Amino acid sequence: MTLFVAGVSYKTAPVELREQLAVKPSKLVCQACRLKICGDLDEIVLLSTCNRVEIYAVTSHEPAEAFGELKHFLAHHGGAGIPPAGEEIGNAIYTFDEPQSLHHLFKVASGLDSMVVGETEIFGQLK
Repeated sequence: MTLFVAGVSYKTAPVELREQLAVKPSKLVCQACRLKICGDLDEIVLLSTCNRVEIYAVTSHEPAEAFGELKHFLAHHGGAGIPPAGEEIGNAIYTFDEPQSLHHLFKVASGLDSMVVGETEIFGQLK
């Protein structure tokens, strides 16, 4: 099993694009279940904040297969129901496989990857 992440953040995408990708809190569970089934994933966490939309997932398959599905989901199923521009989103999406995915997760959870370094709100959102 491998943990990996795909997403966009304030570092890679302008606020207009992040707004298109944002998932309303009331739709997080539904979108995560949809993605889990479509991507044939074992476990998933969908994180959507004002500064990032990230999908953390675990799969027993090759992560490269799942990366394609996650990128497709981000590019075509924006949280606002409006698919973002393909080229713009393609350049903004980042993916990490282990061990970089774990390193990234800890940086996000600790607030080291936040616009305001050390902020603690993100930890609660991840929890």
